Amino acid sequence: MPFYAGKGGSMTIAGTAYPMDTWSIAYETDEVEVSNFQSGGQKSYIAGMLGGSVTTSGPYNGTTPTSGSIISVTCGLASGVNLPAVQILVTSVTVDTTVKEKATIEVQGTIAANLG
Repeated sequence: MPFYAGKGGSMTIAGTAYPMDTWSIAYETDEVEVSNFQSGGQKSYIAGMLGGSVTTSGPYNGTTPTSGSIISVTCGLASGVNLPAVQILVTSVTVDTTVKEKATIEVQGTIAANLG
């Protein structure tokens, strides 16, 4: 089983490679309780709605996804090793700069299906 270092990572937003230096993706599943008289005194659950979130940040290169837009995001671990692409609703875009540092951008979004 291979292991990966962050130096081989990549981020593609809406088909454009962004020079990000961090990304995080969280896959989440709602739990639906289906406890009943036959559960033997134990709670019972089934998988519910799937979703999650994506956060990425890095140096600002002059291009900015629009908050409220629906975009496709691909997170890469190494050359040719990508997680499955997901659609997100962009919920936050922050561009930040200070006198002595590089300008940065942070993009956050919620994973959702059938968005467009």
